[in-house]
Amino acid sequence: MLFRVGKSDRMLIYNLLEPIPAAPKPTYQVYRIGGIVLGQHRKIVYYQLQSDGTENQPLRLERAGDYPTLTSDDEIFAAIMNIQRGRKPEQFVLTFDVETGATPNPTPVRPTFDRPSAASTESPPPTAVETGAYEDVILPFGKRFAGNDIVKVTISTYYPAVTSNTKTVTTGGDAGTSTEIKTETAPLKLLDKVEYPQIHALYSYNIATGVVASRLRNPTFTKYIAKCESDDTCDKPVYDIQAERGVFETKAILAFSFYWGKKDIQEKLSGKDLVPVPTLGFALTNPAENFFFGFSSEFPRNVQWVYGYHYGKVRTRGLIQANDNRSGADPLVGSRFRGNVFVGVTFNINFIKELFAP
Repeated sequence: MLFRVGKSDRMLIYNLLEPIPAAPKPTYQVYRIGGIVLGQHRKIVYYQLQSDGTENQPLRLERAGDYPTLTSDDEIFAAIMNIQRGRKPEQFVLTFDVETGATPNPTPVRPTFDRPSAASTESPPPTAVETGAYEDVILPFGKRFAGNDIVKVTISTYYPAVTSNTKTVTTGGDAGTSTEIKTETAPLKLLDKVEYPQIHALYSYNIATGVVASRLRNPTFTKYIAKCESDDTCDKPVYDIQAERGVFETKAILAFSFYWGKKDIQEKLSGKDLVPVPTLGFALTNPAENFFFGFSSEFPRNVQWVYGYHYGKVRTRGLIQANDNRSGADPLVGSRFRGNVFVGVTFNINFIKELFAP
């Protein structure tokens, strides 16, 4: 298809195609580069650089905010905020020592693992950014720590500091006072073996002991004289067997609870502790004859409410012998597994110790 374009149209097109004077390009300057570490199990301890004004310790680090809760699943980072690139100090070094501490609020029946103390490690230098910008310097520890570890942190940098300040007094003809101050750029400790909160241990299961009440009855069988077929002396009695259902029993048990996820028992009690977790129990007497399958919920801390199905051995009527109704001998009794529901409460060792503490 052809179109006829007039002169005025061609001029219009020509004008549109002419270059338009370019607008000045905007310029951008980076003022601050923040640091963020993603991940639920990555925790950051934030610091700000402060000046004390003293000659031998001109700088120090001051913690900004509270310590996060640190667990054995966490990776730890130290972040120094608002460091200006191009001004000293620029490079920071993080080292640490590890000691194995005692378990806070000890619960010996929960699983524990002894791990050797870690040697000090050194963090890599931060990535360079534009001169003049403020940045967050993030220093990784480079490892996860074991539960109950105590981490002591040292952060240092190179910075001019007064290492010697000597005052000399002379007497006589050349009496006077002179002061010699020696300043060196040397390693300066901004933190010196500062102790972090103890690492919380995480547990996958729990072992407790307690008492449960079961609706499983253990019947008894008793032979008695039903009638006499002779005179009043009853020298030829006829026997029958009376079965009694028995009563509901209480049993001491050892219970194993398996958490859906790892649990920090040093946390404050919350609604998630009420979520039922699978529990397997055995009677402390005749454990091979009494099994308990069910669930448990921890409330309060170190106390579990348990409930479920009791599968245990109970007495049953044995074989009936010939002329058994003519014999006064005890009836033959057998046994078989039967089941019914149970409910009870279990305790950790720590809770029991607190009950009897002076």
